[in-house]
Parts: sequence; structure tokens; C-alpha cells
Amino acid sequence: MKARSFAFSPWLSLGFLLFLGALLTGVSALAQDRFSLAEELQKPGVKLVVLEFYASWCMPCRAAVKDWDLLHQQYQAKGLRFVVVTVGEEGGCTNPGWAPDRVICDKDGYWQKKYGVEKLPQAFLYTWQGELISERAHVEQVEKAIGRFFKETQLRMTIDQPEVIGDKYAIGSNPEWVRDYVRGEVRKGSKFDVVDEATKALPKQLEGGQCSVSFPPNSDLRIKLFGDGEGQRSLTLTLEKDGCVLASSQQPYKGQGFKEDADSLKWAMREAVKEVLATVTKVKLPRPMVLGKPGGEDWFEEVEVAVVSFEPSPKGVVMVDGKLLCAETPCSKSLTPGSHEVTISAENYVTRTETLNAKNGLKVDWKLVPDFGLLSVTTVPEGLEILIDKLPAGKSPLRNHRVDPGKHLIESQSACHYPASTSESFARGDQREVTLKPEPILGGLEVAVKDEKGNDVLAEASLDGEPLGQAPGRFKVSVCGKVLKVSAPGYTDETVQAEVREKKMVKVAVTLAEAKDAPHETRNVYPGEVLRRKSDVEVKELTHMDTQIASHYHVSSGDDGEEIVFDERTKLTWTGRWWKDVTWHRAFSGCKELMYAGHSGWRLPHKAELEALLDKGLSKAPYSTFPQMPATWFWTSTAYNSFNFSDNRAWYVDFVRGDASNRFITARLAARCVRP
Repeated sequence: MKARSFAFSPWLSLGFLLFLGALLTGVSALAQDRFSLAEELQKPGVKLVVLEFYASWCMPCRAAVKDWDLLHQQYQAKGLRFVVVTVGEEGGCTNPGWAPDRVICDKDGYWQKKYGVEKLPQAFLYTWQGELISERAHVEQVEKAIGRFFKETQLRMTIDQPEVIGDKYAIGSNPEWVRDYVRGEVRKGSKFDVVDEATKALPKQLEGGQCSVSFPPNSDLRIKLFGDGEGQRSLTLTLEKDGCVLASSQQPYKGQGFKEDADSLKWAMREAVKEVLATVTKVKLPRPMVLGKPGGEDWFEEVEVAVVSFEPSPKGVVMVDGKLLCAETPCSKSLTPGSHEVTISAENYVTRTETLNAKNGLKVDWKLVPDFGLLSVTTVPEGLEILIDKLPAGKSPLRNHRVDPGKHLIESQSACHYPASTSESFARGDQREVTLKPEPILGGLEVAVKDEKGNDVLAEASLDGEPLGQAPGRFKVSVCGKVLKVSAPGYTDETVQAEVREKKMVKVAVTLAEAKDAPHETRNVYPGEVLRRKSDVEVKELTHMDTQIASHYHVSSGDDGEEIVFDERTKLTWTGRWWKDVTWHRAFSGCKELMYAGHSGWRLPHKAELEALLDKGLSKAPYSTFPQMPATWFWTSTAYNSFNFSDNRAWYVDFVRGDASNRFITARLAARCVRP
């Protein structure tokens, strides 16, 4: 740019120029704006700020307008920001005649006094770090200072390829997108020109643990991604210059299996970039604010911040001092050190508010109190519809269903059972389990069985696969029964549709046809089962198991070679073999009819007798030192209600968990016989 000579030399006094400007030019009022040089310098991408004082009566100022405009256009893309302070004139401030980044109206002379401006033209040039590199200058001097700055100060950053540490749990996709995202965040929030060259310099800590440079021109930003099979994932950004670690930030992120959560990883990258840049881009001005006048007040006061993380359970919304801070957690934010009112809220949880002292590293991991109770509902039998306050809630077993604090009506519904209900009151955080035992809706079947010649036939009757007993006979059955089956040796099985009615006896006549060429199959069946099909009963033999046999059990063989086990404590003898998948009736009658090891008189054991085989001191199933005891459920002969089987339930002993419980007698469990 060609240098200009000015007719006003030496520079005119400000008072005379004000008088002359009032005569020569018209005025247009501009609003007096708030102005902060610190805010201008800290704006993203800004590397230099020109602060020019201008008045329309200043001939050198007006002559330099075109040159200022060209200078601004030349360096604006590189980070030059131009602020013009228009000196107040009679009636207001005048427009500078071109389009700088900002125009400040100084109609009462505040900014002239603040910067010690007594003559025009004057301009000041600041670096983004607050260093004054051209003072009380005009366009030629400012242009030279700008050129030197961009020639000597290369604010470049190289972002390396991401390094994946551990295994593919860190990131399942191509990590190139991570570098692209970090590059974009750096460009948005810093003074750096991002380049793609890679550097091989390794980081090191200089003597005394401190880096020798305060700002990292031509630095490297390294990206590391870590993940392991336990779900721990983290992103680390490290800024290095000549082997010196200038700044570093580590942030966690989420994922599932080998796949990273992209949104969570983006959040980690944003937070890490902000933390690294905040470390190396602090603005401090080592000069007094009133330029050229020692002892003036500083133009910028450094403010301390405290980074606080918020990780409540469950996730929620964070408010600080009545303003939204985080719309979603987890999050970490910078706060002014000191006391703040923190409020965290989440849907269906009680809002919590406390006054906290913000400091670096503070972690707010409150556990919010649920604004509900948890209800679990089981029914006997399972699978019934559950209503809560007359509204469907699902089928039983119902686990951890949320209910509002207060009293609630819990009901079961079934076409096969009468309704059952109970009422429960809940406070916040209560957990309650309710068991409903609705009575079955019963009807009767009177079954008559004859052959084709009209003779009565003794047969076995079952309804929907569950044994009823011998027919002819009367049976109390559920109204939901559908298919009646009648079987007798030498005859073909017959099935008919049952139409059971509540509290009514329905007569059913069944005629059996003699089976053609049906061989009469007989064999020594364990233990006493009348075999109709080979698949009806599965006999389990003793097999080797790891559990050590207790000394009070003695294994021997009977007359037919079958194994028996004698228990010295109870003086009972047990069969070595056992049934799998038999109903209670099948187990009870089978033991009663059993001829085994040369002996009859076998029976299904009582609950107390079978529980005596448990050993709860063991650490795993089967919880027994009985020889080759399998980990399964065994029937007992004890009725659930201790008097009769009117509720169709009996006790069983569970060698899987080491306790006893009850089930419907139509269930298929294991069985073992005992004598005497």
C-alpha cells in the first residue's frame, strides 16, 4: 500500500478540529454501545484487533478510509477484526464511511479518556492475547505490524490420526470421523489454523514439570481412544509443542459391545476440545488500560472458573441459580467458584435442590428419590391378567410396576378363576410384593365308559392332558377344561369335547372300540407304572456326580440288582432310581404299586423326610450329599394346605435352590420312592 502525506502536520489539537469539523460536515447520530476489548479478542477466529479513533472533521482520518477498508479485506479471513470508535460531535456521532466489524459511538468522550486519546488520527493494534503491538499509529504503521505478525506468528495446529488403545471396544467404526469432528470443533472455538500434516515428535515433560512456551504455534493435537470389555471407554486429547505437553483432557463416553455411542463420543470430543483450548488461550494484558499512562487500571481481569460434573441417578435436567445448565446428564460445566443453588429434576422423581460450593473436580452424583412405588404381583396359578385401579397392567408375574404414592386396588382376572383382589398403600420409594390366590371356577363331569357291546369298561380319564382318575366316575374339574380323553388297555383311545359348566354336573358317555392287532405289552417297569407308551415315563439311572457322599448314606443292591440307599439318621431306605416329568398322581400311585430291589411297600416321601436330604451348607446345586442327587424338583406326598388336596397343590423339595415350595399336582416334576 502506498504511503500518504497529510496536510495536517503536526496533528491538530482536538479542540480546534472539533470546531472545524462542526463547520465542514453534517452529523448523524449513532447509539453509544457497550464495548469490551477482551470480548472482541476472545471471539472465535480473531487473532488481531484494530481499534481506530475516527472523526469526520479529521482530514487524515477521512483520507485513510479507503486504505483501512482494503487492509481489512486483505486480512479479515486470517483473523483481523476492525473496531472504529467515532468521536462525538455536536449532535452525535458520524458514520466512518465504510463497513468495519464494529462501530462504537463515543459521544461523551468516555473511550477517548479511557485510552488517553487527545489527538487524531490514532489507532491501536492488539494480538488475541492482549499484547499491544502498534500504539497511537496510523494506517501505514498498523499495516506493517499486521504483516509482521502473520509472517512471524504461524498459529497452526496439526491434528493427528486417532490412536486406538486396547481393542475394538474403543470404537467399532472407522476412527477417521473422530479426527474430522475434532478438527471442526477446534476451528469453531480457537485461533488455530488447522493443518493435516502429521508429526512424529513424542511428548515429554520439561524440567520442573512446566512447559517453556505459553502459546503453542505449530503444535500437535493427539487423539487417543481407549476401550475394554468391561464397558470402560475414554477419549484423551493431548496438545504438544516441541515434545512438551501443553494441555490435556480426558473424557468418558458410552457404547455397547464393540459399537461406540456416536452422540456420547461427540459430547466427549466437544468437552475435551473446550478444556484443551481454555488451557492455552487465556487472554492477559500486561499493560495498563489507559495506554501510555503508567498506573492505570487493567482493561481485563482474569476470572477463575470451576469445572463441575453432574452425574445424577437417574439422568435429569440441571438448573444452576435458576437458569438451565444441562438439558441432559451426564455433563460437566464451568461455574464461578463459590456458592450456587443447584437443582436437578427427572421425570417421576422428586426434584432436589441444594446450595453447593463450586470448585474444580466437584462431582454431583445425587441419587434422586423416586416419586412412585414399585409393585410386584404373583398369582397362583401364574399367567392371570392383573388390574391396578381397574386398569390393565399385564399378566402375572408382574415385576416392579410403577404406582403413584397412595392406596391402590390390585385385582386378578381369569375366565377360569373367580376374581381375587387386595388393597395396598404406597409411600414414595416403597417396594411391595403381593400374591393373589383366586379360587378356580369348578364344574363336574360324570364319565361313563362302555365297549361296543355295551359292557362297562374300567379306564383312565384325563382332561387336557392332566389325569383325572379311573372312570366310570365323577370328577370336579375347571370350567376351562376342553378335551376329555379316555384310555383302557386293549382299546383305542377316545377323545371328546368337554362342556364344563359352573357348579353343574355334566354327563359324558364314551364308547371304546377294541384295538385291532394291539399286542399286550408287559415289562418290569420302574417303579410300578402301567405303561401305555414307551414315552410316558422316563426312568433316570444313577450317574456319577462330583458331590461327595455323606457317611450316613450306604449304597447296596437288592435281590434284582437295583441300587438302594439306606440313611442311618432316619432309618429310611430310598430307591436309587427316580422318575422324571411325572404328575403328582402318577408319582403317588407309582410308588404305592412299586416292586423294586425285591421289596414292595414303597411310598412317596413326606415333606419332612425329603427335606432331610437337603444340605444347605453346600455352595452350589444340588444342595444334597445324597448319592447322585440331581439338581431338580422332587414331589412329596404332603398336601399344600396340610389337610387335603382341595386346592390341587402339593409340596415339592427344590434341590436347585435348596428349599421347598408348592405347585399344582398336575405339574410334571421328578419323584423318588422311600420305605418303610
